[in-house]
Formats: sequence, C-alpha cells, structure tokens
Amino acid sequence: ILSAVTPKDNAYTFVGWSVLGNVKQPGDTFTMPAAKVVISANWGETAYNISYELQEPDASNHGNNPESYSVSESFTLEEPTLDGYIFDGWTYGEVTIPTKEVTIPRGTTGDLTFVAHWTVKTYEICIDRDVVDFGSRISGYSGESMQEIIGITSTGNQNVTLKTPVCDNDNFVIDVSGLEASLAGKGGYTEFTVQPKDGLADGIYSGTMTVST
Repeated sequence: ILSAVTPKDNAYTFVGWSVLGNVKQPGDTFTMPAAKVVISANWGETAYNISYELQEPDASNHGNNPESYSVSESFTLEEPTLDGYIFDGWTYGEVTIPTKEVTIPRGTTGDLTFVAHWTVKTYEICIDRDVVDFGSRISGYSGESMQEIIGITSTGNQNVTLKTPVCDNDNFVIDVSGLEASLAGKGGYTEFTVQPKDGLADGIYSGTMTVST
C-alpha cells in the first residue's frame, strides 16, 4: 500500500506516485513483480492566492493582475483605475509605503494581499472674468437689474462637478441656478449669476467668492 509524502516546503504539493508507467495515489496498492521497480514521487507547484483591496467601490483593477501564482512565476502589477483619483501605489507585506512599480520575483511563496492607495485629483478652473463690478448705486436699487453672469470653463481633461459658491462675508447674495452641473472634460462650460443683496447702505463693498469641486 502506497502512502503520501510530505514536502520539505509548502511551495510544492505531492500529487502521486509513478509506478510501472501508471500514477498511483496514496492508499492505492500494486503487485510487486519479480524484478526491480522504480517508484517516483510526482510533485506539483502550490497555487497561492492573490487578493486586492481597492478601498473604493468604484475602483477597477487591471485585467492583467493575476489572482494566483506559484513559486516558479514572476509577475508585475498593473495600475488600477478610479475616476477622479490618482493612484498612489500598492502596499503589501512589509511594504508600508505605497509603491507603483511592484514586481514579485520567482521563489516567492505564500498568499499575497495588495492594498491600493489613492489621492483625489484636483482640477484647474478658469473664470472668464477676474472682477465682477456692479458700479455705483444708491439705496433703493433693484437687485435684479444688477445681476452679473459668471461663466466657468474647465481647462482639465477630466469631468468635474462644481459645488455651490461660498463668500467670505454677507455682502453678496448668490443665485446658483444652473451651477450645480458637471463640466465634461476640457472646454466644459457653465454659468451662474451673482447680485448684491437688497437694502445695502451707501458705500463700496467687496467680497471674495470661491467656486470649488
């Protein structure tokens, strides 16, 4: 009766015995002939699992990144993708600093887990006028007649969604109708209106308005 053999390291798995041209498994029997018989152990490489933690539900792993490997294989990871983010790199094992160029050499053993790290992309936004000047007006003006239209053009290559503008004081009322919009890549354009609030006393007013993504 043939028994199993335990390998000296876990990089290989015992898959059976070769006996007189046949493959026998542990527990099988064979009849010993009158002549010498060579019995050889057959080994296969252990398949180790590879897992990826992308950290963001909308992230996509590269299709070339393997799900398993063996001791005789070497592989290099490709970058995953996530719209609106920059891939900073992978961390794994004792590698705690995100690394973009990851190559696992031959001779490596054991299951591997790679963790993706990301930074939110920033986009350049160009406003088509630097200063909004409402001119001089005394009390009793009609706020609606003093509206100014601000146009925003995206100069980046990615889609970007604008947020409601904010001001550093209460000197302006902002009509954000139409601003909560996505600009589709380079050249994307949208407009919104601004106007001073009603009932301001005589004087000159200034304020800073910030548009963000």
